[in-house]
Amino acid sequence: MISILVLALVALIFIFYTIFDRNILSPSVIGTAMFFVSSLFALFYQNKWQTTISSHTVFVIITSLLALGAGECLVHLMNFKRNQFIKVNISAITPIKTSKILIAGISVLFILLLFNYYRETVKIAKEAGYRGDRLLLQYARTADLNKFGTFSKRNFLARQSSVIVRSAAYVFSYIFLHNAIFFNKKNFSQLIPVLLFFPFMLLSTGRTQFIYLIASWIIFGTVFFMQTKAWNPKYTAKIVCFGIIGMLTFLLLFVISGSFKSSRILENALDTIAFYAGLSIPSLDLYFENVPYPPNQIFGEHTLTGIYSVLRHFSDAIPWLYTPWSDFATFHNVRGNVYTVIRRYHQDFGYIGLYMMMFFLGFFYSFLYLKFNRKQKNLGLLLYAMIFAPIVEMSIEERFFMTVVSSGTVYSFFYGSILFRLIVRYDHKVQRSMLNHMFCYRTRKMTEGGGDKCITIYLYALKKQSCKNIVRASAQGRCVA
Repeated sequence: MISILVLALVALIFIFYTIFDRNILSPSVIGTAMFFVSSLFALFYQNKWQTTISSHTVFVIITSLLALGAGECLVHLMNFKRNQFIKVNISAITPIKTSKILIAGISVLFILLLFNYYRETVKIAKEAGYRGDRLLLQYARTADLNKFGTFSKRNFLARQSSVIVRSAAYVFSYIFLHNAIFFNKKNFSQLIPVLLFFPFMLLSTGRTQFIYLIASWIIFGTVFFMQTKAWNPKYTAKIVCFGIIGMLTFLLLFVISGSFKSSRILENALDTIAFYAGLSIPSLDLYFENVPYPPNQIFGEHTLTGIYSVLRHFSDAIPWLYTPWSDFATFHNVRGNVYTVIRRYHQDFGYIGLYMMMFFLGFFYSFLYLKFNRKQKNLGLLLYAMIFAPIVEMSIEERFFMTVVSSGTVYSFFYGSILFRLIVRYDHKVQRSMLNHMFCYRTRKMTEGGGDKCITIYLYALKKQSCKNIVRASAQGRCVA
């Protein structure tokens, strides 16, 4: 049945790609592609793990993805124009400049914040039993995932510094790719804040931020590249190749970062990748075999952990909800506790709730993508990339209500918006002002002769909302500067 699932997912990818205007960034296309990758690993390792899946599991996965596509389809049927892509005036786009002093200042600040974050990580690791050996991250992970919260957390500055540096990594990724794709200008100093985020990711003991950052690069790169090609679908194959390279890069970084916790990961790198990427599929099948589970004590207790975490700030009566599953799916020689996005929705809300949640995700992300892509407000594209994780990781775990709907996202939006407006929007405003002055000067010279040509040029300037205080059309048809 795993083979049938893989073939069905391939067909579904092509169906979604065709329906949604051959848009490779369609949430339904990407979400289905991630299930395809997980199922492919499950197929290759089914003999080693001695696993299989039932037809019921195949049916639930396919119908869940159809619900995801239905949500996106509704967005396309609403008041959006059929052509969802904007043909950008490339000549009006200007490079985003960043001074060396700015990069140096941000780098020094991030290094100081990194030092504090390291000290806090060592502190919580010692509470979990760390005694100075090389397994710092393993003990820190134990403290971070402590079920009952008996270990202390990193201080406020450390927690906020991680969010600040992460937000800056997205902003500078945007800047670097914007300049590299539109103008073929590669200022590698702009990647320094991005590189400084890597040690923060390692010390946070989680590795999923790697794929989130790489996914943002794919989003930025695809949008910028396709804008230069007027969104011609014939370049889709090239984007897919970039996506595969990005995925391989993530897997490499995932294995290397994991080696800091256990040296055995490097010895069995492919097995480790298959474990994290593919075990969720047979685990989901095992979950359906053991249904029903005991009823929830709290509404949505397995899914709405992010919301309850926020509510805990206002009332101690809200219980501490442990995010990872406490029950493990055990097979021949491997055990894990990830069950795709489907288990949490099904266990908390049943089949109807599952399909409603998937429908909502398809609607939500498609709505945001079309809205931001239409208006060309690049801040929207930045924020969209910062919360795209639930689509990328849905074949492994639920992330929307656990991660996106949280106070951390509010902080990320706040810091990211400030950095974007200070660096990108300010730079664009200055350069647009310079271009307007140049346009006004050229318009004045061209309109000195008067006549219909003069009025045409004036109306163009008025339409573009530039030079209207410098160039005027007189009642006699003459242009007066």
